[in-house]
Amino acid sequence: MRRANIAGLRFERLTVLRRHPRQSHWVCLCDCGKESVVQINNLKSGHTRSCGCLKAEVHTTHGLSDSPEYVAWVNMRRRCTESNHPEYCRYGARGISVCDRWFASFEAFVLDMGFRPASNFSLERIDNDGNYEPSNCKWATAKEQMRNTRQVHWIEIDGVRKTIGEWATDKDIHATTICHRIERGMTEREAVLSPPRWGGRRASKRTVCEQAHAISA
Repeated sequence: MRRANIAGLRFERLTVLRRHPRQSHWVCLCDCGKESVVQINNLKSGHTRSCGCLKAEVHTTHGLSDSPEYVAWVNMRRRCTESNHPEYCRYGARGISVCDRWFASFEAFVLDMGFRPASNFSLERIDNDGNYEPSNCKWATAKEQMRNTRQVHWIEIDGVRKTIGEWATDKDIHATTICHRIERGMTEREAVLSPPRWGGRRASKRTVCEQAHAISA
């Protein structure tokens, strides 16, 4: 199969010059005048945008390259564009993307989102099926994110579409169990239809009541 020739194409600050002997790699010329060898997937995904000079400039400009906000911004873009990222299946593979304004500029991201209020806050999408953009994102605690996941995340099984919370009620299983199963790699169908390991919510309540009765007896 003949490989596509991308010589002459421009990706951010990089202009592709020629193929590199190493498979799937290309020699690129950065706007700063330095040549570098870049893997083609990193060019197309936007993960590599310069020879490294852009990262140095950003660090000099805002001084936040080690900040939690910068880490959130980098990870947000990676899980939406890099197919080898551990969480790509839950983001990029589902069609979740980052708006152009945020993808191109960390400064714009911070300007829109502000700094996170405290160390227990992280970036959350209000609509789990929506994209990363100013109108759909906020800083939230883990508890708020879990609540949002249960209430807003829709799962369709055999043509029936319900939220995680609704499936949990119908199947007598904890909503957090469904969430944890999906996080561990189960399909959404398996996460909902697999029976609970120790019984459902009602079984848990009965066990507590039985234990309390045994203690008082």
